[in-house]
Amino acid sequence: MAPAPQIENLVFDGCSGTIHVEPLKDNRYRILGPEIAILTDEYGCGDVIEAVRNENNDLVVKRWLERGNYQTYEYCLAAGWHERDAIRKTLDKAQQLGGQWEGIFGGVLVIALPPECDYDPSQDITDAMTKSTGDEQ
Repeated sequence: MAPAPQIENLVFDGCSGTIHVEPLKDNRYRILGPEIAILTDEYGCGDVIEAVRNENNDLVVKRWLERGNYQTYEYCLAAGWHERDAIRKTLDKAQQLGGQWEGIFGGVLVIALPPECDYDPSQDITDAMTKSTGDEQ
């Protein structure tokens, strides 16, 4: 049984951020969190990296091993986006297709979809945000 995904402070190229990862073997980790797209465009959701722990118990990236090729979509949305039914349905669909999503800084939504997925959530997000809250069903 594979270890459960966990949240780690990932250190890379002088930057750091809290990222969801899946521990693999031999200091290898798969990046699961789409929030990595906000921090860097060098690494992406699904990528496998080699990392070791430092004195603060952070994971320090030593090298990139495998590209995940997830398609990442980033949106800056108005306050309350997470309360809209249409947005929640879009996020549920993304997860059903094997994707991940993360809300960051209150108004940023990042969706990462696996390479075999041909769904582009952009129109659904746009439609959801242009509806007034009272119009949702």
